[in-house]
Amino acid sequence: MMETIMKQIVVTDIEKVPDTQLKEGLREKVIFNKQTPTERITLIHVTIEPGKSCGAHRHSVEEVFVFVAGQGTGKVGDEEMEILPGRVVYVPAESIHNFTCTGDEALVMIATLPSIEFETTWLEK
Repeated sequence: MMETIMKQIVVTDIEKVPDTQLKEGLREKVIFNKQTPTERITLIHVTIEPGKSCGAHRHSVEEVFVFVAGQGTGKVGDEEMEILPGRVVYVPAESIHNFTCTGDEALVMIATLPSIEFETTWLEK
């Protein structure tokens, strides 16, 4: 006999999610994590202001970024890349990465991590 588990569907508007300033020029809105009904996904809306960066860091799990606005540069390990809207970047677990906003408007991205529990190590404040 198969057991049916009912999952809760959650719909939210990014504008309604509280904003947290992590440092000057870097803000995040945690859309889904262990405080929401997701079982294995963390989803974060990240904004980097012009001339600022998120700072080099790494996570204990892999991460995928979808860039939705602005222009910038990124570095994952030793690989440098141009960041534009529509670009998607996969970052393996434990890979050092950093993104910098080089344009006149904020660099905006959606970050997805496949866990609600993970470690972040900041290498640059």
